[in-house]
Amino acid sequence: MDVYSFLLKNLEYKTTEKGFLAYYYPDECDLHEGMPFNCTIVEVKTYPSLVNDLIKKAFDVLNGDIPEVGENCEYCKWNQEIIKF
Repeated sequence: MDVYSFLLKNLEYKTTEKGFLAYYYPDECDLHEGMPFNCTIVEVKTYPSLVNDLIKKAFDVLNGDIPEVGENCEYCKWNQEIIKF
């Protein structure tokens, strides 16, 4: 949400530095009679001022050395299997 707020500000849109998430989930029902949904809206405060540091960190990670394989890292195990394949 911070990034969305950052992009809107940089495109010169006025923002309130908050966003809203809508969660939709089915209500209890008889499946053959349709499926009513509930909706919950959650307000989220955004911090677009943090995005420049986030972009710099992402750039540093993407351009840095690949870390050593972690013994307990599930991604590393998966990646090693893909390399073998």
